[in-house]
Amino acid sequence: MSQWRLAFIFSMSKPRHPPVWVKLQLSNNNELTDIPLDDKLLGNVWGGIFFHPAFVSISAKILGLNGSPQYLFADGKAILALNLITHKRPVRVSTLPNLYQYFGILPINSEIFGKGNILEVDNVFDRFLDYAYFSLTPEINAQIGNFAGWRTNKIANLILDKDGILNWGSDFLYMVRKQIKKARNNQIEIAEIDYFPKNIWKKSFERKGLKTPLSPEKLEQWCQALLRENSLKIFAAKINGEILAFRGQLIQNKFAYDWVAGSNPEFNTTGGNQLLMAEIGDYLRAHNIILWDLLGGQIKGIADFKRSFGAKDIFHYHISKCFSLTGNIYNILRKVRHGWR
Repeated sequence: MSQWRLAFIFSMSKPRHPPVWVKLQLSNNNELTDIPLDDKLLGNVWGGIFFHPAFVSISAKILGLNGSPQYLFADGKAILALNLITHKRPVRVSTLPNLYQYFGILPINSEIFGKGNILEVDNVFDRFLDYAYFSLTPEINAQIGNFAGWRTNKIANLILDKDGILNWGSDFLYMVRKQIKKARNNQIEIAEIDYFPKNIWKKSFERKGLKTPLSPEKLEQWCQALLRENSLKIFAAKINGEILAFRGQLIQNKFAYDWVAGSNPEFNTTGGNQLLMAEIGDYLRAHNIILWDLLGGQIKGIADFKRSFGAKDIFHYHISKCFSLTGNIYNILRKVRHGWR
């Protein structure tokens, strides 16, 4: 049986808050630590940007959450990353935060990562969590059967793989090509900008009668911090100097993520959105990106737009689990509020 040695820092004033991991010896050969990984390790893994210390620490501050990434080592080799930032509430909860595509567990070394590692870390969760809701990368799909006792939910997504990026443009639908030509005739220009167009982003939600997932001011702070870290590139379509649409790409090593976007509905017929997408793809191909995760398979209109550029349909999993009676009660209340799923 594994021998557990835990070293926790507790908040005496808020004892119900989750402890912060310093170092956790799981077994003779496995160890969980908060020592940051080399950027190259996370940069070579699909979804790694969402587990990077800079991304996690910035988002935790903006979203008012606790925690930092943890990394599981086996025999001295990193095999797993965890970004379990938690909510500041009496119930010990770690759930998919706003604007995170992947959250919870990320395999770094698929050759070593397997059932035993999943179960061992799972045993840790029930020591400091009441409830968890994670979003796994598509590369874990084959391992989903190892998550015994977790509720699973298949989530649609869209990507462009290496071949799709290398052949960028060849799979555009006729409608896309027509709109790109129209945009160029309208003298729309595409440029990289160094700020987040919060008013355009806000309009994108208002025209659909929706609330933004967080305040434009908070997302502006988040984007500015990521721009300083050189983890985010924002491209805008402009006409006569006015921004009509923008898209923000998280970029780490050879992976890109279509993270945030917005457009002014007054200019939707100009072809600017299609030209913007096309030129971002040109940029990513020129910078040797091997996978572009488009993050948008749940909303039909958005999914159809991205498919029109040759994007492929894939899926990944959301998983959830209650680790205590408190977690069960929290989960029931969450479902009543947000809908049963």
